[in-house]
Amino acid sequence: MTITVNAAAIEEASKKLSNWGRWGKDDMSGTLNHVTPQDIVEAGRLIRQGKVFALGIPLDRTGPQTGLFGGRFNPIHQMLATGTDALTGQQDWNKLRYADHEAIVDFRYDNLLPDFFIAPMIFIPFVENAFKHGVANDPAEPIKLIINLSDGHLSFYMENKKHMNNRDTISGIGLSNVKRRLDLLYPERYNLEIHDDTDMYTCELSLIL
Repeated sequence: MTITVNAAAIEEASKKLSNWGRWGKDDMSGTLNHVTPQDIVEAGRLIRQGKVFALGIPLDRTGPQTGLFGGRFNPIHQMLATGTDALTGQQDWNKLRYADHEAIVDFRYDNLLPDFFIAPMIFIPFVENAFKHGVANDPAEPIKLIINLSDGHLSFYMENKKHMNNRDTISGIGLSNVKRRLDLLYPERYNLEIHDDTDMYTCELSLIL
């Protein structure tokens, strides 16, 4: 017997086997209504030894919520600032750099549908990097951000010209964290290409959702 397990199969089975409203609209017990007081007494007579174990879902990064169903993910520890930020003087989040200038971004997106979920904070390090180390006020070479979704494949492209006076000599921590998260959340379902040239920085990420 072959059983297909995917989002569509889960949704179909949920509708077919649902007991929603079976015991009234205010019922909170669900199938536990099948357990009678006599069942509890008889079950108690079977006890020969006791053991305590938890019934809760592990609320850490190794839990079972991988985003496959319902868009729920395990808790994620995301660093918004690191020791290298302090060493390179980047903790002002560019408030001074762009206080008197408008940041110019070429943002394009196509075919984005609300039924697709991605893990939170995946794109943030790349976007932050573009504003942190890039030139964002040059109309001739704006920061480029392109997102496209096609046939269950999501592509993310980021490009920025490097700022001559704002090049981080200590880098890679944020990128390594992103790669670890991608390995955990999208094993063998992503491709990440980064080109760190002298004057330009580009990043292209593809995800199979």
